[in-house]
Amino acid sequence: MDGWQVIGRPGAIGSRKDEVLSNYDLVYGKGEWKLIWDINGNSFGLDGALALYEDAYFDYFRNHPGELNWIAENFSDVYDNNPSNINSGLDYSIQEYGGSHFQDIAIRRVLVRNGAWFKGKGLLEIRLSDPGVRWDPGKIPFHKPDMVPKPEVVGWWDSGSIESWYQSARYLEVKDYNFEDDRSLYFVTSNPGKVNSAQRSFGDFVKLKKVTLNISEEQDTIEKVAIHKARVAYSVICRPVICDDSGLVIPSLGEWPGARVKREIENLGESGFADLFRDGPKEAYFKMAVAYFDENLRKPEIFISTVKGRIYYEARGNPEKPFIKNKTLGTRFVPDGCAKTLAEMSDEEYKRDATTDRWRNLVNFLSSREQKK
Repeated sequence: MDGWQVIGRPGAIGSRKDEVLSNYDLVYGKGEWKLIWDINGNSFGLDGALALYEDAYFDYFRNHPGELNWIAENFSDVYDNNPSNINSGLDYSIQEYGGSHFQDIAIRRVLVRNGAWFKGKGLLEIRLSDPGVRWDPGKIPFHKPDMVPKPEVVGWWDSGSIESWYQSARYLEVKDYNFEDDRSLYFVTSNPGKVNSAQRSFGDFVKLKKVTLNISEEQDTIEKVAIHKARVAYSVICRPVICDDSGLVIPSLGEWPGARVKREIENLGESGFADLFRDGPKEAYFKMAVAYFDENLRKPEIFISTVKGRIYYEARGNPEKPFIKNKTLGTRFVPDGCAKTLAEMSDEEYKRDATTDRWRNLVNFLSSREQKK
């Protein structure tokens, strides 16, 4: 169709589906994008993909009839991520919990196609535990191996499996949209200062390009926030991405506030936060994580750095310095081996005593991959 172009393969979306789709609307516009499956050079929507998906199960059980009979004789139904999946019956359009559960529906439909139905008791969980894991779509071979695109998208599934075909044949198409430079590394942030700072670490190795997305940060650790953001971001733009997240850990307060430092300070107010240290400074450390993801990785690579120090009650220094990300913390955090708060440091002192090596480690990782090509 005129005006439509392939952006790339989004890979596994899973439980992140709602966030990914809402960001498609944000980046490309409502009605200006679609997910298609390339089947022998032709583009099909989800209905076409599921026809082949189900046929792969049908072909497998035709060659293993004893397994299908065993399921029917011993169980009352099958499910994937929740027992309530059985409410989908034979209808692929009835999905829940943000992700997709097609395999349980496919097995029900295969039973019907064989003129059979469940006769046993209890539910069989498909994919996540024994004995149902053997019928995981990531383990059952796709019945038309020549149709599995190469290179395959990698993930939790086996090469050549139904899931590998489903993920590898799926593409994002958008209307009248062009990426300026396919060789850019996309930094997911709304802060141009972060991009400029990271670009100095990368030098001429790669050009960073800022992209702003709406991705939740509700995960319970700094690492999980960065990894989640990287997975969502890659599925949205289908290009190599980096996502940076940071937080503050105060061990004596039970690892609080962690990734939620900004919100916790806002909830307490600056004076309420400072009161936590009225009786004396507390040991703390900043943790910073940058996650990198592209289609050749099974999961995002994450690079973590820490800056240890102590937090004091009294605020000192200039909170308007460009490297101060949080005024409340910047005027109270003193790195180990220093006598100054971050806000009292010069640019040179900050670079020497309070910066981390996560960007350099990422550059080294990417350089080593380039050398192996």
